[in-house]
Amino acid sequence: MMIYKNKKLLCSLTAMLLLASGCGGGSGSTATTAPQITTVPAHSVQEGTTALFTVQSDQNGLTYSIVGGADKDLFTIDSQKGTLQFKTAQDYENPLDADVDRTYEVTVSVQNATGKKATQTFYITLLNDPSDDGDQVAPRFTSATNFPAPENEIFEATVMATDNESDVTYGINGGPDAKRFRIDPLSGKLTFYHLIPDFEISSDANNDKIYEVTVSATDKNGNKAVQDITVTVEDDVTDSTYGVKRVFKTGLPDGEHGDARVATSNGDNTVSVLERDWEDTAHIDTDIGYYDAHAYCANLELGDKSDWRLPTRREMFEIVNYGNSPKIDGAFEHKNGGYFWTSQELFPYTGVPGDENNQTWTIQFGNGIDYPSDKTETAGYHVRCVRGFTVPNGDFSGQDVISDSTTGIEWENVTVNIDPTLTWNAAKTRCANLTLGGKDDWRLPNINELHSIMPNNNNEYQFADLTDQKTGPYWSVSLYDTNTAYYVENVLGVGDYNNPDPAIDRDFQNDALGNINDGGGIRSRCIRGGN
Repeated sequence: MMIYKNKKLLCSLTAMLLLASGCGGGSGSTATTAPQITTVPAHSVQEGTTALFTVQSDQNGLTYSIVGGADKDLFTIDSQKGTLQFKTAQDYENPLDADVDRTYEVTVSVQNATGKKATQTFYITLLNDPSDDGDQVAPRFTSATNFPAPENEIFEATVMATDNESDVTYGINGGPDAKRFRIDPLSGKLTFYHLIPDFEISSDANNDKIYEVTVSATDKNGNKAVQDITVTVEDDVTDSTYGVKRVFKTGLPDGEHGDARVATSNGDNTVSVLERDWEDTAHIDTDIGYYDAHAYCANLELGDKSDWRLPTRREMFEIVNYGNSPKIDGAFEHKNGGYFWTSQELFPYTGVPGDENNQTWTIQFGNGIDYPSDKTETAGYHVRCVRGFTVPNGDFSGQDVISDSTTGIEWENVTVNIDPTLTWNAAKTRCANLTLGGKDDWRLPNINELHSIMPNNNNEYQFADLTDQKTGPYWSVSLYDTNTAYYVENVLGVGDYNNPDPAIDRDFQNDALGNINDGGGIRSRCIRGGN
């Protein structure tokens, strides 16, 4: 038996034994000191998983919780075991951390039975999974790069692309003839915009009857592929008609401009014309005021669509057929020869300040002519709503010859040529004999071609004889009957046309009818090209 005579040594050994048996380690529930977190702060994990790691400590019997960190809401932790996880698997290509650097921050607290606690902020860096590189791969086109376009027919083709992980969105990405095309972003349906191909008249960029456009396909991660497409116009040998079709149709077999049907009934009280759908219900017979017409269209639900609106004047002219009575395309079941509201207000015209918006344009389908009408009118006034793309303003450039890239038409802009007033036949002859800009295929425009240079939603256009305060009107080639042709009024009044002073008269620019054998102060403005 050993007897310790050194009391200091005995006390030290006793203290060491007590510490070993009661301080930390396996009996954390009785610990009187704060726990220590032993798990390192920085971690890396591959994308696509929720599992992370278990938070370790120098004590047992602890309670775990998430108490902070910029990305705390993305994490969960087992309160008894300390297992830390993402709530949902994270995607390297679409990081959700607060500063989008793919390093996620979360602060964890551990607490023992005596209330002592410790915290630690962890930084989890997300790594790319090489097997998931489909997220970085652009879609792949599977459709043809060249499509035929028979003349005199509506052109439609479907562009197709595939992607490993998502649907794609289509778009127009460029090309010499990009402005001549539209593409449905979801279906990939490619169509001409305001153009029906005519082999006898080229309106492509280099006049070779081949339209060039670049389309794109983009996946959900922004990866984009592009493809050059050509559309080649095919000749119809039975048709040598020289003229603009479809978009600028008049419905009149005037010997120079053939007509082609563009309106299609959808069987649901709507009619499709180009890129727009039109209401075709019995409501068009109801008398209605301007403001109520706006409200009616805004609240209309028809053909499973609710984005209806009041049409612009240019849009309303698209459904006019001057060969019918009433003068509307035959695809419409419900017809009325009254006045129909448009959304386009007049320029100031009364000379009374503040009175500039009391009239708006209406189209009278009894004769197909537009008129300024008081917004307070109701009797004999109607509404036909429209939805779809809005007809854009012209995109004009040039001097003696002004080109409109939205229609493919070139317009004569030499004041000395336009000034003389002529009979209708003399105007046609002048245009047929005109040589300008190195071209000799000029002609007199039809009435709808003249409409295409009217201001749309009160926007101006840049023609020398207008800015120089010369007055109209201008002949169209379109006949009303054997002795009468349509022309466009263009009386500007006096003063600077661009002056905002409401006391100055502004351009009415409405249609009228004139005797073809009487010049009557009517001028001519020749055009070429077009669709």
